[in-house]
Amino acid sequence: MENNFLQQLVMDALQGKYAAIHAYDRMIWMVRSGFLTLIFLAWSFLLKTGIEHSRTLWSMSEYVVVLSLLSLVLAYGAYRIDLNYVKRKFRVVASVNEIKTIVIQSGAETFTNEQTERLRELLKIAGDAANNSYELAGYHNEQLVSRIIYGLPSALVVFILFRFIL
Repeated sequence: MENNFLQQLVMDALQGKYAAIHAYDRMIWMVRSGFLTLIFLAWSFLLKTGIEHSRTLWSMSEYVVVLSLLSLVLAYGAYRIDLNYVKRKFRVVASVNEIKTIVIQSGAETFTNEQTERLRELLKIAGDAANNSYELAGYHNEQLVSRIIYGLPSALVVFILFRFIL
């Protein structure tokens, strides 16, 4: 009886963890797309205004500096938020992977006492855990994507600052 209950609990937990992974993905991409939208809209408005009023970047230097600083602060904040969600997502992925390994090893028929104890730990909320279980190969790839998304616009802003203003 206890094993049937645990089996059902594991299946329900896996479904919830898959839903959490998708929710984290959605949040990650909302942060990323929101950041890119804000950055490119702000800069395009500044450039459009300059073009409409026949002004150069040098003549708008105070606006460029302020927008540059705001862009860099926004990039840093969005990057930190992004990495937080990515870590949470991959903690859940690691938890799912380990649960599946235990189920496959047991044949999903019966669980040993050690497997049952480990499953009890894995059935807890994984995203909020204070551990480094997120350090999977996929995490490092996702981290690279974050660096590109936030780093390239930031590098462009710094280039603009030093090339045209400072």
